[in-house]
Amino acid sequence: MFNKMLSRNINDHNNVNAKRVAEQMTILRGERMLLKDYLVQSLQESGWDDKVRILCREEIAKANGLISVDSLVDRVTPKARKEIPDELKADMILKIKKVLLQAKED
Repeated sequence: MFNKMLSRNINDHNNVNAKRVAEQMTILRGERMLLKDYLVQSLQESGWDDKVRILCREEIAKANGLISVDSLVDRVTPKARKEIPDELKADMILKIKKVLLQAKED
């Protein structure tokens, strides 16, 4: 039963329960910081952070410098998410699955 629930949750990337399970399991195993560090490093290496800076500057320029931080975040976030390399998304999913499967075995 647990195996079926875990598999279903892992395969459904938009499922809130899967996110909670992944978060809890990674925190318990001390893997969360390692995954986060890997993600940040990979995003930097891909140039994603530079792309996001450019997106922010473009949005600020469009608003003639008169934009709140909340509005800037609302405008840039969807574009920034699209800029995350697909390979990195797939890699992170595999790493999270690996952590969850190892936790299940313990």
